Amino acid sequence: MGILWLALSLIFSIAQLVLFIIVLIKLFKSKGMLHGILGIISCGLYPFIWGWIKHKELKLLKIMAIWTGTIVLSFVFQFILMTAGVVSMFGSLKPDKMVVTPTMTVQKRVIKPGAKAVPKRVTPKTPPKPPSKPLTEDRTTLKIKEDQEYEMEMKRLNNLIKMDKKNAGAFYNRGWLYEIKGDFDKAEKDYTKAIGVNKRHKDAYYNRGLVYIKMEKYEQAIEDFSEAIKLKPRSVDAYCNRGNANFELGKKDLALEDYNAALQIDPNDADLYYNRAAIHQANGEESKATLDLKKAAELGHNKARQHLGMPPGKPKTSTPPEKTSSIPLRVSAIS
Repeated sequence: MGILWLALSLIFSIAQLVLFIIVLIKLFKSKGMLHGILGIISCGLYPFIWGWIKHKELKLLKIMAIWTGTIVLSFVFQFILMTAGVVSMFGSLKPDKMVVTPTMTVQKRVIKPGAKAVPKRVTPKTPPKPPSKPLTEDRTTLKIKEDQEYEMEMKRLNNLIKMDKKNAGAFYNRGWLYEIKGDFDKAEKDYTKAIGVNKRHKDAYYNRGLVYIKMEKYEQAIEDFSEAIKLKPRSVDAYCNRGNANFELGKKDLALEDYNAALQIDPNDADLYYNRAAIHQANGEESKATLDLKKAAELGHNKARQHLGMPPGKPKTSTPPEKTSSIPLRVSAIS
């Protein structure tokens, strides 16, 4: 763009010089040597004024009009260049697609209690826990402080978005804040905006899929989890939650395929064995369901232990929950 402005400025300068010379020659011929020299010394001002005064007499109307036009356009282009320079200078002060990380904790998928090992909808992410507070502070005081932290984070993200409408990270994080407050419509819109800016934002696809499950839009959830899997083929959580959505639509075979695929990636995930047991049970395959419940219980899954009539136990060491970004994404499973 800078080269274009430079080229245009050069063209206008050459045009002005040519027109100045034409009028100066007329001035020399009409008024003599002294006036011609004065025209040169005045840097074109005297010939310009004289040309307009004599334009009818010397038939200079077209020449003077073109000369005037080039001068006006030169000023316009200079003003545009100056304005662009100021904007560029101040624009460099704003963050370049900065991703703000709210002070949240990573949480594994939460399993809700139920009478049977049947998949349920995912549960919302929990808001961040405040740091240890003195015992003198009551619950009301702590709740107020949590709300204040939320509002401060929301204001910061709003300001980032105002400064840069192409900041995918800011849209994504604001969507996350809306989601933890239960405003799923706004969360879905912000995740969609993040994807609009960055088509390869796997975290935004994944979290929007969770929002769609909470809104009972299972087909759309499946599409988003599928996109997340394309971008990150070893995402256990995306497979698991796509399996949950398939189960809700009655597609038990597809749900089973998803749980099996996830177990190929992480064979020590107790939630997946528990979820797969639900599929086997729904298909009337009690022996397979029992085997998966035993495996889940062995890995420390308390709900599986409860179904088997076993006392709660401590989970064995296994693969830690994956962290797909600095913001918690792995939030839920089935019960």
